[in-house]
Amino acid sequence: SANVPGSSNMAAGSNRRLQQTQHQVDEVVDIMRVNVDKVLERDQKLSELDDRA
Repeated sequence: SANVPGSSNMAAGSNRRLQQTQHQVDEVVDIMRVNVDKVLERDQKLSELDDRA
């Protein structure tokens, strides 16, 4: 495919799309980490509240 005209442009475009997708995945992973932390904090607070009840 190296002899196909425009194949390097296609590879560059594919690489750019891959980088964009990886960036989106990284953002989602960061958001989910925050969400998991919030759930764990909430669980701890509920446990403390239950202990007081």
